[in-house]
Amino acid sequence: LEETVPLEAISVEGISLISAVGDYDGMVHHDVTKYYRRHEPNIKTTHGLDVAGLDTNCQVRAGDEKIYYTLTGESGWIETEEFRGPQGEVAVSANCKSVLLTTAGVTYHTENFGTNWTRVSNLTALRAVADRVADNKFYAYENDGSFKVSVDGGLTFAEVSTLPSGGSEVVRAAPGIEGDVWVALKAGGLARTTDSGTSFELLAVADARTVGFGKAAEGRSYFAIYIWGKPTASSTMGVYRSIDEANSWERVNDDKHQYGGPNDGNFLIGDMNEFGTWFLATGGRGIAYGRLSSNMNTAPTPPSTPSSPDYTMGTVAMGGAGYVAGIVTRTEEPHLTYIRTDVGGMYKWDGSKWNPLMDWVSYEDQGLLGVETLALDPKDPSRLYAVAARDDRSNGKTAFLRSTDYGETFEVIDVSHVWKAHGNGMGRVTGEKLVVDPGSSNVLYCGTRLDGLLKSTDYGSTWSKITSLNVTALAEDDPLPGYAWDGITDLFWRNGVSLVHPDPNSVDKGVAQRIFVGVSNFNGPSFFVSNDAGETWTEAAGGPAGFAPVRVAMRGTNELIVTFASAPGPWDVWGGGRAYRFTIDSGLWTQIISHEHGFGGVDVHPKNPDVIIMSSLAVYAQQGEPKQGEGEYVYRSEDGGNTWVNLMDNYTRSAYGDVEWIKHGTTADYSIHWGGCLKFDPSDYKKVWITSGNGIWRSTDIGASAVNWEFTVAGLEETVPLEAISVEGISLISAVGDYDGMVHHDITKYYRRHEPNIKTTHGLDVAGLDTNCQVRAGDEKIYYTLTGESGWIETEEFRGPQGEVAVSANCKSVLLTTAGVTYHTENFGTNWTRVSNLTALRAVADRVADNKFYAYENDGSFKVSVDGGLTFAEVSTLPSGGSEVVRAAPGIEGDVWVALKAGGLARTTDSGTSFELLAVADARTVGFGKAAEGRSYFAIYIWGKPTASSTMGVYRSIDEANSWERVNDDKHQYGGPNDGNFLIGDMNEFGTWFLATGGRGIAYGRLPPKCTSWADEKWYGFATTPDKSWHVE
Repeated sequence: LEETVPLEAISVEGISLISAVGDYDGMVHHDVTKYYRRHEPNIKTTHGLDVAGLDTNCQVRAGDEKIYYTLTGESGWIETEEFRGPQGEVAVSANCKSVLLTTAGVTYHTENFGTNWTRVSNLTALRAVADRVADNKFYAYENDGSFKVSVDGGLTFAEVSTLPSGGSEVVRAAPGIEGDVWVALKAGGLARTTDSGTSFELLAVADARTVGFGKAAEGRSYFAIYIWGKPTASSTMGVYRSIDEANSWERVNDDKHQYGGPNDGNFLIGDMNEFGTWFLATGGRGIAYGRLSSNMNTAPTPPSTPSSPDYTMGTVAMGGAGYVAGIVTRTEEPHLTYIRTDVGGMYKWDGSKWNPLMDWVSYEDQGLLGVETLALDPKDPSRLYAVAARDDRSNGKTAFLRSTDYGETFEVIDVSHVWKAHGNGMGRVTGEKLVVDPGSSNVLYCGTRLDGLLKSTDYGSTWSKITSLNVTALAEDDPLPGYAWDGITDLFWRNGVSLVHPDPNSVDKGVAQRIFVGVSNFNGPSFFVSNDAGETWTEAAGGPAGFAPVRVAMRGTNELIVTFASAPGPWDVWGGGRAYRFTIDSGLWTQIISHEHGFGGVDVHPKNPDVIIMSSLAVYAQQGEPKQGEGEYVYRSEDGGNTWVNLMDNYTRSAYGDVEWIKHGTTADYSIHWGGCLKFDPSDYKKVWITSGNGIWRSTDIGASAVNWEFTVAGLEETVPLEAISVEGISLISAVGDYDGMVHHDITKYYRRHEPNIKTTHGLDVAGLDTNCQVRAGDEKIYYTLTGESGWIETEEFRGPQGEVAVSANCKSVLLTTAGVTYHTENFGTNWTRVSNLTALRAVADRVADNKFYAYENDGSFKVSVDGGLTFAEVSTLPSGGSEVVRAAPGIEGDVWVALKAGGLARTTDSGTSFELLAVADARTVGFGKAAEGRSYFAIYIWGKPTASSTMGVYRSIDEANSWERVNDDKHQYGGPNDGNFLIGDMNEFGTWFLATGGRGIAYGRLPPKCTSWADEKWYGFATTPDKSWHVE
């Protein structure tokens, strides 16, 4: 990643590149492929840079507040006594006697390095250039075409020639040759003088935006000349090189490497040490270079054979399919956009895809994948913060996550003793609860569900409650009366503080004095303000009764736009909503829109405060005519909120990155819904991000009459996998929450969902001897097929939700376990019979014997059915409290493995009559994959620990559990196996494994493609071809 804005660059013998750049000073490069330190002392943006022509140890650089010079080369910098102004361009005479500084259109002269400055007469040029030999001589080109020369060390200038007007300010004096000067004249071409400007030759060049010198070609006595321009009118604009003093030109870049052309610094120079290498000033892509392959002096060598192949890890391509609850951006950073999800961690956008930031989460801390709130530091873009927890995972552990490297790594601070969060609770759409004070990076505020408003003054290391804002009591008002689910705690239902918003315009004494806080209180005060940095609080009275704030956006310096809803969302917002304008100085609330639905996301255009965008919350309305989808409204106002247009009345949609499944439906599953947060894209304000229950969408042009929304989920995988199967010929058949699942022949490609859709698919099985026979069970329907991926038929009778299924080997019978009861059918659900003597959560079919099923009970009893699943009998006793995961080996009757958690791993080869307890310390789940080459038995995979001292993770055995190798790492833990609790191998590709996460999709590990050993190959050298490329065979 190279994003500097180069402003000047110089190459001299012995040093490839000395640079000046915006914000970050610049560097001295002896090797352009290596990193170096910035110029020190730092002066940040460095506009001016020059090196004396006859003494390269004499250097000057000018910033916006200081000027430094050195007489000793790369070090020993001394600040000038007097500073003459910002954005200064500098020129140093050949022997370092005098320095010229041009700032704000005025040029100053010094002969004592800034102790005294004298204004130069008769010069308005943007910059002057020193002759590289004559110590008293400087040159300048004025915009009116006059070419001026100074022969008194730069004190005075006189016009000596006239050139075409309107050219570039770039004048280059040739090193080592007095009076040899080149001028880039844009469309006026290229001019050269060899007599210090007395006369000029206008060279045969159609356009020259900038010009520079580089080392001469072999056999040539004069420098290589580089221009950004066009030798002829029909040429393509680009980098051109001449080795014969501009008599002929060769293009030395291509259309794939244009870099936006020369920009702010407007330089193109060659390397004085290496023929053919050039350096170009881009507008934000660093200093681009071109280099001949013949300059690459290291020959290719055979790679060494690694001691053990490295795994590639990622997630199976499905495409979103989970709820994105919030977005945070920085308008100053084009691609600095983060999203949080309710069960799948957080992601960062890189301009083309979403990159996961929390795959490091361990099995023990899997609840941290529920991210409740995010915050960016307004002063330091590298600082990212989050609060993460799920009340139903990891014993409710709540953590404050702190990153100082854009989310690459995090420090995890356990704050469970201070407050509890729930990233998957009601109100997760509101926010943000966590903010950084715009005046001081060390000060943070965090709203909580049950514990009011908290404050930290040490970057989140410690927290204290702001007792002056007593909103804890407000949480006692039940925001959702009548709801009561078993196992669902107050932490799920109560949202507490919904948002915190410090006013950046109120910073005084280092912190924001004015802070706004919203509370999910639907029966009383819900919006509060402090004008003394949180010491005291008052209600901002006058807002809508019966509603509570969802989100807020600042409009200008004196207005807030606040959305309200009758419930915290993201669903069941039946009581309508409002949006209000709050005028800060008067405290006046003004309603700007209302509807029977709630309002969620809101943002104000960063450059035009009259443009406001807003989304509904929890609407399932028809979108478009004819129907395009079913879900949220998105509104746009272009007059500050006085009038609104519903953009979903006339819109189109598409899939960025060709996510296949989203194209094949118009229900809410396939549309923008639960759209509680939207933001202008900082990389392009025509684009707007909006969150959705199925991922995230982005408009291509929010101002269009018919807005197109792209389903932009490349890299975002948030399904909750519930079951997966791999069979010969098909890498993966999956069942997932909400979005059915898919059939994957290639796990890197997107596919359609199972159709007909049944949404959450708890049960999935394939007959062991007939893979065309498949059954899948949802919360309202059960389907079966006898023809593989299609031809699904609904069963006549449905027995209950959350069903696990098992299909006998030859497809004769099916078992369905729902609500602790197992049912049997031999006619695909026309009739169901209750199975006797079984309370297990699931049964498993033998993959060969059609009448045989197995089950492990929580008390340790292992049961077998030999009548097709009608009745079960106990045949063995295993350690109790194990996993419900029982795996029957494909193609081998009676070969069954049972994961027993801390009880280890058990195997039977006689259908359960006897078991061997294998030498495994902990096995949470177990699965089979294709055998290793030269092995006759499957690869075995466990999530667990082979020994007590092992790290919990994915382990593979290729020798029937006699030895184990870990095949994931600490950066790729994904929270371990979760809801679906599966870990299986690919039956078609050795080494590939699939893991059920709790919201990060189906994780996989994969070995690199198989290669022939280098030891078996002979190596041959080849001569270079005319285009300087190498060919290896």
